[in-house]
Amino acid sequence: MSIQSALAGIRMRCVAQMAQTLPRLLELRAALDQPGDSRAHLDEIRFAAHKSAGVAETLGFRRLGKLAQTLDQGLSDHLGRATPGPMPLTLAFLLDEYLSEMAAIVAAEACPSGASQDPV
Repeated sequence: MSIQSALAGIRMRCVAQMAQTLPRLLELRAALDQPGDSRAHLDEIRFAAHKSAGVAETLGFRRLGKLAQTLDQGLSDHLGRATPGPMPLTLAFLLDEYLSEMAAIVAAEACPSGASQDPV
């Protein structure tokens, strides 16, 4: 087995994991707009971003990797404060970009260019 084919298999598993994780992350994102303590939600999002940052670029998802790395660092800094308070707008925007990129990857990998989504 070549390195390329091994990476392709890992990439497919990574995309499948993204497809499973994305609904939960979207749920957490929506919960951030509700009143209350968001620390647990932010920590779960930070952990997901941290995991993405570690492998995304290696598997060819450069933009997702950069977004994940920046989000992980920003959330770590925010959560490291004694009283984090509401998530800053810059982090909210970054989170939305991260989720959009993840959704785009899942959609693109589910239907590679040239393939049809409609059954024949």
